[in-house]
Amino acid sequence: MIEILHTGDVHLGKKFSGFGGFGRTLRQQVRQTFFQLLRQAPGHAQLVLVAGDLFDSNSPDPAEVRQFLRAVREIAPLPVCVLPGTHDRLSSDSVYHRAEFAAGQAPANLHLFRQDGPQTFPFERLGVAVHGRANLVNRGGEPPLKDIRPHPEARFNVALAHASVPLPQFEADQDHDYYVSRQDAENSGMDYIALAHWHRFGECFPGAPVRAFYSGSPEAVDFAGAETQGCWARVRWGEHGVSVEKVPSGCFTWRQAEADLSGQDEDAPVRQLLEQYA
Repeated sequence: MIEILHTGDVHLGKKFSGFGGFGRTLRQQVRQTFFQLLRQAPGHAQLVLVAGDLFDSNSPDPAEVRQFLRAVREIAPLPVCVLPGTHDRLSSDSVYHRAEFAAGQAPANLHLFRQDGPQTFPFERLGVAVHGRANLVNRGGEPPLKDIRPHPEARFNVALAHASVPLPQFEADQDHDYYVSRQDAENSGMDYIALAHWHRFGECFPGAPVRAFYSGSPEAVDFAGAETQGCWARVRWGEHGVSVEKVPSGCFTWRQAEADLSGQDEDAPVRQLLEQYA
């Protein structure tokens, strides 16, 4: 049995503009939740996948970068695979071009997709191969699964993709987004596709021979539905195939609420609504 911790859309360093002083609390909690998830991983997982947007931008505070790299070193030799997404894309100014990520400087257990085109990390001891194509621009670019093929010696092939899919609950713009269709997924030959981009957990192509899931964000970072909480995906692979479980994580819950203010001259309805959740 192989267990994989699949996460993404972490958004380390997110500013949370408009939240005032509470923005700092949210930023700290994003970091704390993610690092706690990493610290717990060696107890059960054999592989950690981060499917894009580890950082909220390509100019994070150097402290955010150092703390992430320290957290990865602390769980060595557990492999951590990181795919550049859209916020932390592999552009000329990418955070991943910093010296801390260079060969010989980065943790030995960090496997970063940092080339133009498909890239594969085979983990022979596990019988697993992890594939991916780094996002080079914010929107569009090469299809995430283009030219990705199963490793001939791997028993289990996984692809990372930071992209949208055509489902009612997940927006998808084939002309402008990084985009994965059901046909793309089925033609890939993968056993599992670890997705990120939309900040909530969900299966993408039910009934398809390849399992494809969004993991959600480990700590909620925006309103992604009526009620949003942090989560990640526990992926287990064994003799009976692939199973995927949503695992709650994080501290804060984001809720959307409505109040009818038509004809109201006072703020009492809003005040009552907020006090209900306070």
